[in-house]
Amino acid sequence: MRLYAPAKINLFLHVTGRREDGYHELQTLFQLIDYTDCLTIEPREDDRFEYADDADGAFSGTNLCLQAAELARSRHPEGCGATIFLNKRIAVGAGLGGGSSDAAAVLHGLNRLWGQPWETEELAGMGLELGADVPLFVYGRTAWAEGVGERLTPVARPEGFALVLPTPSEVSTAEAYRSLQLTQWSSPIKMGEVDAYWGSNVFEELLRPRLPEVGTRLDWLRRYAPAAMTGSGGSVFAWFDDRGEAESVLALCPPEWNGRIAAGLARSPLLEQEGA
Repeated sequence: MRLYAPAKINLFLHVTGRREDGYHELQTLFQLIDYTDCLTIEPREDDRFEYADDADGAFSGTNLCLQAAELARSRHPEGCGATIFLNKRIAVGAGLGGGSSDAAAVLHGLNRLWGQPWETEELAGMGLELGADVPLFVYGRTAWAEGVGERLTPVARPEGFALVLPTPSEVSTAEAYRSLQLTQWSSPIKMGEVDAYWGSNVFEELLRPRLPEVGTRLDWLRRYAPAAMTGSGGSVFAWFDDRGEAESVLALCPPEWNGRIAAGLARSPLLEQEGA
């Protein structure tokens, strides 16, 4: 089977506190976009997993796809083996959630391959063991999120298009959160207030001095449209109601920035493929 795993952008991102276990409480609005990785999952006659990607031919032990497959196997040991190939398109370490989305695709794919032993809620619970963003991609809908990002409320957003500019620097999510100071936490808001905070991201102030390319891209994009940083860095994006406007700005963009236009998605391609 072939699975398309979408990226996400954060239309705003506030950190409201830190839990005793070290994880941070946040509020954010996740918007799925049609900037996707592609995974192929083929059943094997034995019980082994084989993994490969188009970058270096094999996944490392820390790869979330590998972790997702091993977690699924631990919960369903009688499942057959599989060969998983990843065509990586989403920029890595860019705040776009590509690794989490790939992990969710593996969980969905193995669930289908093995006769759907789990309901979506169970898959999301497994996903949370892998990372805070994975449940978003398991449920596969644009959503308001609280907690560590796992408390999700699907929302309907106006159609639009993101002009995404990845930065060449990979940002470690864990390191970014560890760098936050108490003074950078925000007071909680209500979901209905989100439009007033559109584009607000606690990590922008943190990353601008460390990664000048983030500020350079943001300042350039804001000449043409509302723009923001996504996740804990380092991609930035501008939001447009009209694809033609987005294409006009992309035409002005320095080609070495590797900008791309992605439509907003209400539902993940994973759900469309499953008929969910």
